[in-house]
Amino acid sequence: MKRYIILFALFSITQLGAQNISTFGLLGNAGNLIQNPGADPLTKFQLSFGAQGTLGISATAGELFSSNDVLGNLLAASTEDFSLNGLAGLNLPHIGFKIGDHYFFSGINIDVDFGLVIDRDLLLFARNGMADANGGLDLNYAGDFSNSGARLSVSSRSYFGYQRALLNNTLRLGITYNNHNYLAGLDVSANTLGLNSSNSTGAFNEVTAQYDIDIASTNLFSSTSSIDSLTDLNYSNRMLGDLTSVESRNSLGFGVTYKPLKALELQLSMSGIGGTFMSFDSQLAKNMSGSSTINGFNYTSAQGDTISNELSNAIDQFTDEATGGITTALSNSSYTQTFNIAKSANAAVNYYFDKRSYLGVHYTSRSNTYSDFQYVGLNSMVWVGKYLQLKGGYYLSMDELNDDFMNVALQFRVTPLLQIYLGTNTMSDIATALGGVSNSFADGLTLASATKGVNVSAGISFTSFDKRFKLEKEARKLKRAEAKAAQATSLSPADQQKVDSAAANSSTKK
Repeated sequence: MKRYIILFALFSITQLGAQNISTFGLLGNAGNLIQNPGADPLTKFQLSFGAQGTLGISATAGELFSSNDVLGNLLAASTEDFSLNGLAGLNLPHIGFKIGDHYFFSGINIDVDFGLVIDRDLLLFARNGMADANGGLDLNYAGDFSNSGARLSVSSRSYFGYQRALLNNTLRLGITYNNHNYLAGLDVSANTLGLNSSNSTGAFNEVTAQYDIDIASTNLFSSTSSIDSLTDLNYSNRMLGDLTSVESRNSLGFGVTYKPLKALELQLSMSGIGGTFMSFDSQLAKNMSGSSTINGFNYTSAQGDTISNELSNAIDQFTDEATGGITTALSNSSYTQTFNIAKSANAAVNYYFDKRSYLGVHYTSRSNTYSDFQYVGLNSMVWVGKYLQLKGGYYLSMDELNDDFMNVALQFRVTPLLQIYLGTNTMSDIATALGGVSNSFADGLTLASATKGVNVSAGISFTSFDKRFKLEKEARKLKRAEAKAAQATSLSPADQQKVDSAAANSSTKK
């Protein structure tokens, strides 16, 4: 059953880029505000750019690299098909600015989503050929490779947000309006893909290959008549700016942040509200199908013939027979593509042990995607000095389909206006992750054995923080000045003792 779940997930295109746990809770970061429109922006103006990449596979690093036989390791690791999924996202200009107790922000994201599924039987054939379970040649071999496919999609999301600060900045309410667009994509799905062999006594062994593959694209290829022409991209749409939206949907998001106490903060946010499932006919739909049966070959020679000539002729005949039913021609077909809008939710409780440093619990979930999840995490963010933020946490999966992961992020002010950040999620358990880190110092860079995927995000922003930092700086200066003045007008312990003694003597004489 899981095999078909994996294949179904492969062709379910979803926009995921709005959720980035690395930036959630990172103060003064645009990604934090995008995920929770009610988060404290800390800025009066911000212009930021960011990017993130995610890659995940169906085997752990420990399973994949347990020996030099990577393909054998992969087959030994699981009885399921091999899958690979990835996302590359660009956060194009995000702009935010503050007017009084009001904050406005907007921006656009571009996501490139890709996936690949390779049937386990195809991996076995690539490694062992037509072998049985014991490694012997199976003349009655049956290989079904049809649970294979690939996808690629390009989508965009533009957003407009507003936040209002209330109750002396202890309550913040935010809302976002999102416009989601499917721009381009490619789906390759194998309906039939297999190889069968039958053994007949006294006759040649018969091998049959058959394939029936759907190829669908939108805004990607101009036209195709054969598989070779798939390399001819639609050059009129070679730039993302030239692509027109095929399907478009809107959604809403909201966020609330409340500080009932100076040291306690409560957060709740949701996105993708009202976003609906979309299905549409691809602009280009083709089918490639065919079959071929091979019956072996023999040859006879006449007087004066050479063995090499007759053998060459027989091989040519065999090759013609083998490729006779194989064609790369593409016939017109129809194909329905889908586009989902992810729905996410976040809830957090943070205890501030310093003015802007906290220890908190974070619940996060995502649904309506090919990779739904629920996590609860324990994380902390420490503001070091005036320029550095360090954030880290461990997230525990609340379902059996996903793995735990660790999260680390840092944000640094290079200049008073220039700020950079870098974050990563490592899909691994905490024990092997710590082992991988310790081994890295002794043996070079290593991966934790339970690693199944990696997420990396980075960004740069031009940020002008609001007046709170200036007021705090002036308050510190005033406090130091008052302390210095108090020290200047006060007596030292020795002088105070002299005064007390003089007063006592004066009283005695009277």
